[in-house]
Amino acid sequence: GLLAEPVGVAFDRLGQIVVVDRAGKRLVRFGVEPDYPDVMPLGLLPGVPAAPWGVAIDGAGRMFVSVSAVHRLLLLAPDGQFLGAWTTEADGHGPLLHPTALA
Repeated sequence: GLLAEPVGVAFDRLGQIVVVDRAGKRLVRFGVEPDYPDVMPLGLLPGVPAAPWGVAIDGAGRMFVSVSAVHRLLLLAPDGQFLGAWTTEADGHGPLLHPTALA
């Protein structure tokens, strides 16, 4: 099928559904119209050697993606471009240990 291991889901303000495909190391966005989904690979982004776990979307459409195995929370633009990341190892601020589900 299209999704190898779906583990997280979020809806944006336009009604689109974003699914975390853990085994595929990607996000898959389904529009409100039946069409081909938008696939956003994460394996080539900085700090994503492991599979993602969770996703949340803010009012501006930015996506927050948890990558549990490397203790990271990624910030992505609505189009999937990397904007930044938080991590316990890199900045030492607070216990960001194995983040999974986001809300």
